[in-house]
Amino acid sequence: MPCTQLAAQIYTVRDSLAYHAEKKLPDVCRRIREIGYDAVEAIHPLIEDPQFFKKAASDAGLAISSAHVGADKVFADPEWVISLKELLGTDQIVIPTMPGRYRGDAAKAKEFIAQVQDAGARLAELGVVLSYHNHSFEFQKFEGKTIFEMLLEMTQPEHVKIQFDTYWIQHGGGDVAAWLRRIADRISSLHLKDMGMLLKQQIYMEPGEGNLNWPAILKAARAAGITRYIVELDSCPREPFESLALAYRNCRAMGIG
Repeated sequence: MPCTQLAAQIYTVRDSLAYHAEKKLPDVCRRIREIGYDAVEAIHPLIEDPQFFKKAASDAGLAISSAHVGADKVFADPEWVISLKELLGTDQIVIPTMPGRYRGDAAKAKEFIAQVQDAGARLAELGVVLSYHNHSFEFQKFEGKTIFEMLLEMTQPEHVKIQFDTYWIQHGGGDVAAWLRRIADRISSLHLKDMGMLLKQQIYMEPGEGNLNWPAILKAARAAGITRYIVELDSCPREPFESLALAYRNCRAMGIG
């Protein structure tokens, strides 16, 4: 693996995989590699056949940075999750979000976090790194403490890491660079997307095209020793591959990759 890996989250181009994803995946991987990315981050529906996903990525010259696997799957079938280490060639597994039934209630959030810790401890024993990907709802406070803070306090650093999403930290009212410094030892990878404004609405933008303070963010990220950077856009302001290409150029210009 290169010292700094720049990957694309394949969710960004999910519309190109609609209907017959198994036929379209090789071409999608090829296009991502042609832009210049080193790797892709997988999503759960596409790794039901992990060997096929691995072949499509490898044939295109892409490594697999990590894989998003839903919390319920991680909790219910840890053996399958562990098998991905060999089948995909990555030890990085990410829970992409907290299921809706646990949100908005402190007791339910703590129930979820306890399951994350249990899963992370079990996976760590076999060399698999479990991370949690933040959004902004984790910044809801209960008795002066956010769910994000609960997650950090109730999980062990050696068992549960954070896939740190720049946009969603800002969306939740956090200071992105300050949070990077605060939890430097917990971060497994950085999800890169920018925040812009359209009238009164916050919108997703490619890294470098919005209003986030990238010099401060990347200074903090480098100080934290982060080596995995992943571009992800939940919704693209341009055609998705155009957005990925613009994001790649901007990231390279900012010294990533």
